[in-house]
Amino acid sequence: MPVLDTSILISLLKGDSDTTRKIGSLEEDGIRLSTTVITAYELLKGARISSKPEENTMRVRDSISRLQILGLSLGACEEASRIYKDLKERGRMISEFDILIAAITKFSDDELITRDEHFKSISRMRIIKWYGTCNHKRSPPLPMQRCTPATRPIREAAEPPSFGSSGRQL
Repeated sequence: MPVLDTSILISLLKGDSDTTRKIGSLEEDGIRLSTTVITAYELLKGARISSKPEENTMRVRDSISRLQILGLSLGACEEASRIYKDLKERGRMISEFDILIAAITKFSDDELITRDEHFKSISRMRIIKWYGTCNHKRSPPLPMQRCTPATRPIREAAEPPSFGSSGRQL
């Protein structure tokens, strides 16, 4: 089950048309989506400290309520400690929250959908990379690329079908 990273959900909450189309396409294909408890915290924290905390908190709650929330288990904590050690030894450290997101995803044997390059530093991390953050109507569709240990460097993956006319959003 694909795990949506914070960068993807922020893009969705900001109304990015490409992200909305891709998420909608996955849902229309019957693919169950998830995120992590860490991402839920990051989004709720951001909403609470925003200029419109009530409105933004409601929007975040609505978005994440449609996803399966993966928790931080002891197994994921052990995975996080391995990731931390490996990144530190290689001088490639990333944020603690991103280490936890990666560990939860890896421990669940899932793929992470993200826009953040630094997840590629994590050994054996399965990543689906969605590029770009713009919401310009004239922009070409943003590519979706899949990155797995066997396919590094990133190879092109098929673009999901168009969002369709439902207009459904997370």
